[in-house]
Amino acid sequence: MKTAGSMQPHEKTQQDVIAFLADPASHGGAAVRVITTQISHLFLTPDRAYKLKRPVTLPFLDYAPLDARATACRHEMELNRRLAPGLYLGVVAVTREADGKLALDGSGEPVDWLIVMNRFPDEALASRMAASGSFTLRHAAELADVIAAFHGSLAPDQTQGSPDALKVAITDLRQTLDHSRNRELAARGQALADRLLTLTEVKAARIDARRTQGKVRLCHGDLHLGNIVMLDGIPRPFDGIEFSDAIATIDVLFDLAFAVMDLLAHDLPDHANLLLNRYLAATRDYDGLDLLPLYLGTRALIRVMSELMTGADDRALRYLAVADAVLSPAVPCLLAVGGLSGSGKSTVARALAPNLGPGPGAILLRSDEIRKRMEGVAPEVKLPESAYAPAVTRAMFDRLEADARTTLKAGLSVILDATHMSPRGRARAERIARDCGVTFQGLWLDVPDARLESRINGRVHDASDATLTVLRSQQTADLGAIHWTRIDGAGTIAEVITSARAALNVTIRRPA
Repeated sequence: MKTAGSMQPHEKTQQDVIAFLADPASHGGAAVRVITTQISHLFLTPDRAYKLKRPVTLPFLDYAPLDARATACRHEMELNRRLAPGLYLGVVAVTREADGKLALDGSGEPVDWLIVMNRFPDEALASRMAASGSFTLRHAAELADVIAAFHGSLAPDQTQGSPDALKVAITDLRQTLDHSRNRELAARGQALADRLLTLTEVKAARIDARRTQGKVRLCHGDLHLGNIVMLDGIPRPFDGIEFSDAIATIDVLFDLAFAVMDLLAHDLPDHANLLLNRYLAATRDYDGLDLLPLYLGTRALIRVMSELMTGADDRALRYLAVADAVLSPAVPCLLAVGGLSGSGKSTVARALAPNLGPGPGAILLRSDEIRKRMEGVAPEVKLPESAYAPAVTRAMFDRLEADARTTLKAGLSVILDATHMSPRGRARAERIARDCGVTFQGLWLDVPDARLESRINGRVHDASDATLTVLRSQQTADLGAIHWTRIDGAGTIAEVITSARAALNVTIRRPA
């Protein structure tokens, strides 16, 4: 949250409104907590939150006129109801009644305008949950679904999202750091900004290409964890950028990058990797991944600036460290994990992905999930037999290969999660790596039949539709000679993951 600036001349006219809204008597005697940000005053009662725009003039907005504040309130309501309709209740006026007193939504003349929201407990914020350990992997998956659906609903805008716009944003952040009291950290932040400006120049053509491809849209614009709240058990983004559509009209991956980066900063790499991979599986937007380090680094710079401006030097250091990590040079590799149904290959692949390469790790391409996405359903939805016809399976592997090549070309490592039962299929995976000029390693999980059957019987909420009948068919199949690294998969999940990590000859960041 931004700190409050000093009072501007127009704000003196708003003092009676502030006093009225801060008075418990205006809310039936309920206690009122007041928070002031750079552009708003928030009045929090036990069940409602009232947001009052400050009549300030800043380089990026002018809220001095009453009409401008009214318009901004309505626009903020419209934008944020796209993602959290149950949170935003409406826009009401503060009115001056005939007796000269102020009222909420009275019959008198409007003297100011408010956004009215349902109040939620601070503990429901994703930032609080991430800090306390209560933000789960399932929450990360649900957030990915919410953001992917949201981005898919937006119209492309080719007039915004240029490389120059990104350079202006980074330059503004750099200049703001001039005002930080911690000159050492500010200098590190400015060095990061310089690095990002250089990278923006290098990637200018790619940024423009994304705009031409329709990937620039009017997004949320500020998707850090402090702007995500649990509503009815689902993570919902709120408080998106409302004061400038130009600032919020960005590459959809730049929008997503804020949440991914913030999960990394909260030391939740598994969650960050899952959020990214589930979003990509839903949108198939692998083409933009070469821009991900730039986008993640810029989001980290925003938080560095914000934390330094509020004196939170320790948090600024954390975001500087994340920026260094995501901008680290990467040497992509291709890892394939195979085995019969129930062997634990998907669990192993998920465990390896966050630490394979710089944060947020490797892109995970799972055959079961790709098949579900091709059929237009969520990974957990069971498919009919027809979805497993040979022609569908061929199309699925063609898509898996295409997405792997796109991702490797973008410079990120890839993990292929499939049974890889046939020699031809294993050779195909190896050929992808050769063609892309990257290191390859295949892992094969050996598991006793009884253990396979037990795991399949115990599956819930999983993308695999494999049954015992499917497994028994696999057990009688001719697998041919398997030359991949063989892992004993009969132990506990933790033991198998440890064995898989130890067997890797590709570069991996070891978890702390």
